[in-house]
Amino acid sequence: MFDFDGTLVDSREAITSSILQALDEFGLPPLPLEVIAGNIGLPAPVALARALPDVDADTVTRLVACYRHHYATHGQFQHAPFAGVNDLLPALKAKGYRLAIATAKPSAPLADLMDRYGWNELFEARRGGDDVVNSKPAPDMLFSLIEQLGVAANYCMMIGDSIYDMQMGKAAAVATCAVTWGYNSQEALAQAAPDFTHSSVDSMAAWLLAD
Repeated sequence: MFDFDGTLVDSREAITSSILQALDEFGLPPLPLEVIAGNIGLPAPVALARALPDVDADTVTRLVACYRHHYATHGQFQHAPFAGVNDLLPALKAKGYRLAIATAKPSAPLADLMDRYGWNELFEARRGGDDVVNSKPAPDMLFSLIEQLGVAANYCMMIGDSIYDMQMGKAAAVATCAVTWGYNSQEALAQAAPDFTHSSVDSMAAWLLAD
């Protein structure tokens, strides 16, 4: 079970630029880049509410809609899979792994991107943040994937770049693997106590594909 943004796909610029444009349209000061990056992995309404604690809920709701408009019209074209991912995924499939996506990204843009990258045949199932009542770090989407795939939790692993991925995986009683090429710091990930950690796609590929 893979996270999407920051794990398989480098979307930092896409998300950051779309958020900054939305803030500018609302006359709000820009958020520090590290604040935006640190909240990637949460649903946009939650991420922006956390980053803007002094902004009222109605404004946050309208800000999210503005952000999503910018992301849909241009942001989603600003990112691509991390180097090595397009080789890793079919290799995992060929080795017999069953692959799934668990991401806070809404299902519609996720479907568009999966189609653009040609990944639909590689992944048996996917869950976006709007496919469940409670998104990350709640375990709902992992429980839903486990049920759909008909597997036991102890045969599953959540791979992601954020503490929210690790928290979700632990809450669902699956193994957790943190990747450090994404948007959370190594220190934050270490505090989340993942079962495994990898610092590059190549090192993770060698581990997962070893005989």
